[in-house]
Amino acid sequence: MNIVKVNPFLQGRNFSNIIDEVFNRSISDFVGNDFAVTNPSVNISELDDKFVLELAEPGLEKKTLALR
Repeated sequence: MNIVKVNPFLQGRNFSNIIDEVFNRSISDFVGNDFAVTNPSVNISELDDKFVLELAEPGLEKKTLALR
């Protein structure tokens, strides 16, 4: 009978998988969503009579946004 040292936290994972898991996460995965600040991508264009705002905010509807 052989004695084998086993780490139950690393079963089925190799070093490459661990590195991928660490570097392919966002900061909100580590600190939680309450502490992560997200800012949408915004394009602002000025025309002769108005400004045009284009937001990349998936999941939100136009009626839920307000400018102040």
